[in-house]
Amino acid sequence: MSSRFVIEPDYSIQEGCRCGSCWEYNGNWLGIDMDDVEEDVIFNTEQEAKEWLAKKLLDENNNRG
Repeated sequence: MSSRFVIEPDYSIQEGCRCGSCWEYNGNWLGIDMDDVEEDVIFNTEQEAKEWLAKKLLDENNNRG
């Protein structure tokens, strides 16, 4: 069974883009609940995102019984 929580790089539309499809990595990371129960969390570093994910995975495993 896969986790409902994932992390991924955060992207923003490029400044001055007129077509709406020019995206660039903005330096942040997102913590995402794939079930949309919790809001996405923005992290400044990949390490912070990984620590959040590890805690969520531990909580998930503890709640499974």
